[in-house]
Amino acid sequence: MKIVILSRSTALYSTQSLVRACMRRGHEVEIIDHLSLDLLIKDGDMQIKSNGYPIGPVDAIIPRIGSSVTTLGTSIIRQFELMNIFSATGSDALMRSRDKLSCLQMLASKNIPIPDTMIMNYLSFNQGFFKSHMKLPVIIKLLDSTHGLGVIISNSVKSTESTIETLYHLKQKAILQQYIRESSGSDLRIFVVDGKVVAAMQRIAAEGEFRSNLHRGGTSRMVRLTDQEMDDAVRSAEILGLGIAGVDMLRGKDRSFVIEVNASPGLEGIEGTTGVNIASKIVEYVEKGYHNQKEKGYANRSV
Repeated sequence: MKIVILSRSTALYSTQSLVRACMRRGHEVEIIDHLSLDLLIKDGDMQIKSNGYPIGPVDAIIPRIGSSVTTLGTSIIRQFELMNIFSATGSDALMRSRDKLSCLQMLASKNIPIPDTMIMNYLSFNQGFFKSHMKLPVIIKLLDSTHGLGVIISNSVKSTESTIETLYHLKQKAILQQYIRESSGSDLRIFVVDGKVVAAMQRIAAEGEFRSNLHRGGTSRMVRLTDQEMDDAVRSAEILGLGIAGVDMLRGKDRSFVIEVNASPGLEGIEGTTGVNIASKIVEYVEKGYHNQKEKGYANRSV
């Protein structure tokens, strides 16, 4: 197979891990910066060029699209899909997972447990409404936050009101979520590939920090999951249409809560912590998807 990895940098651990996995399984692999791609739609024909030049026949793509270019990345993936080229992450699934509010709404509608969540209107902060439905402290989270940035803990009604008003004045959308005390500054990252949990780790926040992201100095260790956690992780990926997903959970008193589903989860932390070659499992999933598509009679086009 000819597999293209869409990535901004060839030096990233996740990109290199996927390259090694492709080569070990005998595939031709190329890394292309998705920001270098040009899309052409002309007379019903679709083409994709890199800096104006054709990139040759492609059987499948593995998108590694950052949150800052989600809209463009989605358009690029969709163009590949419409040319009958298999994508490890679908365009619609990427969009659903990146919209945090939409993602939570979809999960909750299918009975996936999430922390109590509130979206305040932009006109005024209703203290009575807030006090009736939320307990302090609360987590204030920007809808486009990544790596723990844009995540704030608030311990009073007044500070919550001030923060929300400031964010809305800056035209930043935010949600309020119940703080899960029992999680004690830790969370779970559960990696799902092709409808199966392939690896999981617990991330623990650095001292004095409530955010457990490894990018913020957190540490990680292997963890044994409950049946509920495994089932909810798999179902969350399925609901969003993701063949590859990093599902983040917080452990509460008697159940765990899904707080986020990542469509392009990093491999470095979880491969290093668990010793599982997740990149190889992703490539196996791509092989399966490509062959299933081929059996249905969808021939890939030269791009």
